[in-house]
Amino acid sequence: MHISGFMNWKLFFEYRSLKQIKRLWFVLINSIFFIFFASAVFAYPSVVQHGVTIDKPTDTYDGFTLYTPVSREKGKLLHHVYLVDMQGDVVHSWPVNHSPGLYGFLLKDSTLLYAGSTSNHESLPGGGGGVIQEIDWDGNIMWEYKNDFLHHDFDKLPNGNIMAIMWEPIKTENMDRIRGGIIAKDWDGVTWSDVLIEIDYDTKEIVWEWHTQDMMQIENYSIDDLNNRNEWTHANTVEYLPAGNSYNGEESVLTSFRYLDTVMIINKATGEISWEWGDGILNGQHDSTLLENGNVLLYDNGMHRPALKKTQRPNSKVIEVNPQTNEIVWEYQGDGMDGSRFFSGKISGTQRLPNGNTLITEGDFGRIFEVKPNGKKEKNKPLYRLKFDNEIVWEYISPHYSNTAHLNAIFRSYRYGLDDIDWPVDMPDPRDDTKSFYQILESNKKYIFYTLIGITVISVCLNIVFFIRTRRRLVKRRK
Repeated sequence: MHISGFMNWKLFFEYRSLKQIKRLWFVLINSIFFIFFASAVFAYPSVVQHGVTIDKPTDTYDGFTLYTPVSREKGKLLHHVYLVDMQGDVVHSWPVNHSPGLYGFLLKDSTLLYAGSTSNHESLPGGGGGVIQEIDWDGNIMWEYKNDFLHHDFDKLPNGNIMAIMWEPIKTENMDRIRGGIIAKDWDGVTWSDVLIEIDYDTKEIVWEWHTQDMMQIENYSIDDLNNRNEWTHANTVEYLPAGNSYNGEESVLTSFRYLDTVMIINKATGEISWEWGDGILNGQHDSTLLENGNVLLYDNGMHRPALKKTQRPNSKVIEVNPQTNEIVWEYQGDGMDGSRFFSGKISGTQRLPNGNTLITEGDFGRIFEVKPNGKKEKNKPLYRLKFDNEIVWEYISPHYSNTAHLNAIFRSYRYGLDDIDWPVDMPDPRDDTKSFYQILESNKKYIFYTLIGITVISVCLNIVFFIRTRRRLVKRRK
């Protein structure tokens, strides 16, 4: 009798000995074990490699990288600020009592200046905020200022005061002057603008303020056509420029208006705009900073920038511009020919390191990487020819994901060398490669995962071969 189609299981067990059946079940259980082990231990998001994924020690600026996982969900891991070494190992962390609003940075004396989100801030436009804190090395809150209208960014002045950004609604008489933007169906009729403020450290009084709707000609600054009209300017950067700064030597403030695609330098004494740039060039930028050479470095998100081809997605850029000539003197556009591996529509930042490299935070994807510039712009050479002439010498992927959205976003990150901060403890060598078994396992998850998958596939294939051979033997016996 010829057996066709699927195996006749009753007939199969009739001709199998107990020993053979046990051997079969061993193969089956072995396959199932590897599948479940790989899935449970190395499940999403750990399929993506985390920690340090690229490291070229001879080209990096060695130090410690500070970052804050961005999430407003309640969870122990998501309420810490982390300091990691060049291997990606945590050397210190600060517990914080507010979810990020949106990040923190270190002062020279190792104090963490941190902005958190308050519950009352949730009803305001995008961008976390509401509280600014100074936190010591042991996690103790030394100073705090609360205002639900705070958002995005802040800075510490040499006199100890704090500079920050605050929401305020557009006045009724100014509403008809606003141009551009999308009127959403759920719009409540209120459009928000920004105020740059200086907070007295001791009295906590506002001692200086610059209102965008009063100091800017509203009609001349149109909202990006794809942005909601519930905001006009959407400031996301404020940097204090002291007297003697590399731009013009006058006490000033550098800011970035995402919805206007514009960065701006304001004379602090007069309130006049001394420089502005970006309209028609930038798209939803973040984190503009003044460099020692007088140029401005920023992260150009490209959220609504059209792709060059229909098959491409928009790409981000990191740009260095000379504010005296408005010439772009350097930029980074990504790893691939279409910039496909470098894009973050929101948040993100950049920092010029002492060795000339640039630390970039691709915020939406929790990616921090250091780029070494390997070329200079030649006269009459198109700038786009240089966008590939930069080398990634260090890369780190945050392992901290939100509980529900599976996002590991980071607003900004900063690299600090051993001599950049007055550390309160003896800091280890940032390149100390001594690792525990767990750290080795964590840093090699990707390779272990694919090894287990390979073993599982081989086991399943052997299983299939075993069944095919068994079926053929059964057929021969029945004949």
